[in-house]
Amino acid sequence: MWYGQERRQLTLGGHRVEVQKPRARTKVGKEVELAIRTALKGTFGERVLIARCHQHKRKNVLDHLPEEQRTFIGRRLDKAWRQTDP
Repeated sequence: MWYGQERRQLTLGGHRVEVQKPRARTKVGKEVELAIRTALKGTFGERVLIARCHQHKRKNVLDHLPEEQRTFIGRRLDKAWRQTDP
């Protein structure tokens, strides 16, 4: 709960990050994502790799494809994400 505060501070990995009070329900995700990215970069440096959620990435990719290609490409994406790094 915000209780009238306009900003809230989060501490992640020893780094304090301020998050602005969201104006809409959907904005919370972006505000928190930005705070987490800032904290991770502050902890591990600019070269830190931040992976996207596979489910959301998959949906975004498939939504841009014609219907008849979605099943095939979806399977290819799933297979690629199951593989381990060499």
